[in-house]
Amino acid sequence: MTYDFIVDSMLGKTAKWLRVLGYSVYYDADSEDSYLIDLAKKHGAELITRDKKLFHKALKEGVRAVLITGISNREILKELKSELNIRLFIDIDKTRCPKCNGLLRKMPRDQVKERVPLGVWESYDIFFVCGECGAVYWMGKHFKSMKKILDSIRGD
Repeated sequence: MTYDFIVDSMLGKTAKWLRVLGYSVYYDADSEDSYLIDLAKKHGAELITRDKKLFHKALKEGVRAVLITGISNREILKELKSELNIRLFIDIDKTRCPKCNGLLRKMPRDQVKERVPLGVWESYDIFFVCGECGAVYWMGKHFKSMKKILDSIRGD
């Protein structure tokens, strides 16, 4: 697997958002700074961090890095749009599992019936399953909320 971004332990929510946006993201809250830098080098990935020390060390070692200063998801996504020109829309064909970064595949309703609450199964026709961890997703309230936030950042 190749990563687009390496995200430090302070930005777990950001890692999830980037995965939903379709980027391959390495995130592990227990990873040491030196490992993150080495991984970024190995994958030619951008390091995203809130840690000034890590940011400067990465730059010193030739790793492209972005130092995040925003607090809210909205502010952070705006920064990443400005710094890295990330796309701010959800392309369901590229969306990755927010939990593990695995690829999602569309799954027929009948194959997820036992894996989701009955009300969800009755309310939605389209489901996605992570090929790595097996998590099941659907375009419910959380998806619609994320879409609204992205629309507002873009000014739609």
